[in-house]
Amino acid sequence: MPPSASPLHPTLYRYALPALLRAAKAADDPQSAPHADLAAPLAHLRDEAESAAAFAPVSVTDKAAPPPSGDPKDYQSIATYVWPNPESKDGLPWVEIDGKRNPECDNYDQEPLHRLSNAVTTLALSAFVFNNREHGRHAARLLHHWYLDPATGMNPNLNFGQHVPGQCHGRPWGIIESALFIPPMLESADLLEWTGDLPKAEADALRAFFARLLDWLQSHPYPLYIATFHNNHGVYFDQLVARIALYVGQPAVARAVLARVPHKIREQIEPDGAQPRELRRANALIYTSMNLRGFLQLADMSARLGIDLYAYRSPEGSSIRAGIDFLRDLATGEREVSFKESAVWQPHAAALLAMAGYRFRDPALLKTAAAIDPELPASRVHLTHSATP
Repeated sequence: MPPSASPLHPTLYRYALPALLRAAKAADDPQSAPHADLAAPLAHLRDEAESAAAFAPVSVTDKAAPPPSGDPKDYQSIATYVWPNPESKDGLPWVEIDGKRNPECDNYDQEPLHRLSNAVTTLALSAFVFNNREHGRHAARLLHHWYLDPATGMNPNLNFGQHVPGQCHGRPWGIIESALFIPPMLESADLLEWTGDLPKAEADALRAFFARLLDWLQSHPYPLYIATFHNNHGVYFDQLVARIALYVGQPAVARAVLARVPHKIREQIEPDGAQPRELRRANALIYTSMNLRGFLQLADMSARLGIDLYAYRSPEGSSIRAGIDFLRDLATGEREVSFKESAVWQPHAAALLAMAGYRFRDPALLKTAAAIDPELPASRVHLTHSATP
């Protein structure tokens, strides 16, 4: 159990601290009657943490060639759904096939960032829940190598995200990669400070890096453009900016971002809960689940600032809860609509419904989530969300 643990800890915005404290207590005796429901997720977290402990440091400098700037410390990725043009001899410019991921993506920085985020979040949870100092220190080393090391640390910009060969060196849509993977790492950094595994000097340096990245996000044309989007890109952009702002001590910036979320709920979620902009995509139900997760995490951050987005309902009836109920009805077969779906979507929906079940204090959502994903009982969502904010 972490020393001086308090349910009033101010810097957790994605996890429910009472849930983490319960998990840490259960870790001492996971088979005891009050905590038996956490035995499976605790065992699964231990296994994942042991694997993450073997994860070697990665860096943006690992890619085979530098971006157009010539600086390997600049983040670069390739657009997820673009492929060589079959109608040109050199394959240029590459063209989009929605829903079909190009494995060439793995040769750039997006996939290492994804794996880094998974490792850091797993190790930080292990440090907190199991009081495992070596796991916490390794998470801190991983953060240092990617962000702070003078030789390997990333530059604070996303100029070359989702470039398209033969068309552009970077696009506004590249920001979503960082929006998916950075906020959980910031939550983890806060946990690592609390457990003592991230020294103050490192924490200060990490905040300085993200303050510079926040400056870029508030001034470069790419983020200024994507901020206006009423789809998952706009939702996750808001999540990225708000979480960084809270991490670096700029709550006024976070409040300004969160103040526009009700408008995005109204624009993106129909009164019946459908999300037309996501449902028209290939892998429509994965995108629907993903966007709802973004809205729910924005509501989590807002709750810490005294803003209740869980209960928000537009004059027309649009709300996060309506979106959750729409997805639930699809999962249970109560609603039938034809979608373009080429990937397994149920685990994504189950995790989202479980999070919502805890946030809305609705056991029926948890029951539905468990019914559609047999692996859900071992999910870490039960360790991080089982007590509401």
